[in-house]
Amino acid sequence: MKKLGQIIDGWSKLALDKVAGVDPLIRKMADERLQICDRCPIRSGNRCDPNKAGNHVETHAPTRGCGCILSAKALAATAECPLGKW
Repeated sequence: MKKLGQIIDGWSKLALDKVAGVDPLIRKMADERLQICDRCPIRSGNRCDPNKAGNHVETHAPTRGCGCILSAKALAATAECPLGKW
């Protein structure tokens, strides 16, 4: 259920951002996360690609992308990168 809450949080903030803008601190956090995602080998467009894999930065375990839309996921404060980058 935690992941569902993160998905709802991210998408609701993405919708709010399109209409009125989100809190500047949330926007800053999302922008910083997306800058990290820009260099990520498991990113495909605006998606964390579940068909691609990389190594987790702490455990070094091979890990697949989560399939999330990054512009929404980056806005969810409790969401985490599957590779542990944020």
